[in-house]
Amino acid sequence: IGELGSRNSEVNVTDVIVNRVKFFETLFGVRIKTIKGGSGIANNMQFENIEMNNVQNPIIIEQGYCDQNDKLCIKQKLKLEIYYSKTYGIHVTHSQDIEISNSVIGTGDDCISIVSGSKNITATDITCGPGHGISIGSLGGGHSEAHVSDVFVRRAQFYETTNGVRIKTWQGGVGEASNITFQDIEMHNVRNPIVIDQNYCARSTTPCQEQESAVQVRNVLYQNIRGTSADEVAIKFDCSHSVECEGIVLEEIDLHIHSHRRSNRHNRRDGDTE
Repeated sequence: IGELGSRNSEVNVTDVIVNRVKFFETLFGVRIKTIKGGSGIANNMQFENIEMNNVQNPIIIEQGYCDQNDKLCIKQKLKLEIYYSKTYGIHVTHSQDIEISNSVIGTGDDCISIVSGSKNITATDITCGPGHGISIGSLGGGHSEAHVSDVFVRRAQFYETTNGVRIKTWQGGVGEASNITFQDIEMHNVRNPIVIDQNYCARSTTPCQEQESAVQVRNVLYQNIRGTSADEVAIKFDCSHSVECEGIVLEEIDLHIHSHRRSNRHNRRDGDTE
């Protein structure tokens, strides 16, 4: 769907339903693309009963060149099934009011990744595995400014994934990831069930160098998260020394390995746990 808004044009696309479609080894699956400078709206879109087979970019919303000041905004509901992919399952960037529901995702990277410019993102009834889990970030790479807020993940199941629910930011960035809820989550032999990593370094074998600035992580609720961890460290908070995590709350957490031991590691976290 797109390109929309090219050459500063006004475009309105509404009431689109895509149902029972199979993709085999395509470059893209379902894509919505907007161009900076356009106006209008794209809304009321549904993608249902979609099967992806070795698709490089299964689901893309490309609004990265569109700011939030009277430009083309996307509001839609996604209901998808992705059975295999070598890359991201669902990648959300520079988008608002996105609902992802009833989705089965198996991929070689994040099942769902939510990056800068995203606000009011809801993901419910998600099954993830294999893959790297659901990630907010990475944020702040290359000393950039990043903002993600109002993310709600509920009723997700993870099966033998690298991570469960993860927030990852680079040292040296600015901005914040805030008002995030992970609720009613099931972990099944997940290597890193709960992670906040403010010292993220992609493809690096050495720790990130501490810097004076970092993307703030605040107001994060983990509630009713249960299941098994493939590693004895089930919860890891690696927060920045310069810009500490704030308002991190854990409620009704029951994670264990085969010996029923639970291990948590945290670094300079400011919040309540129980």
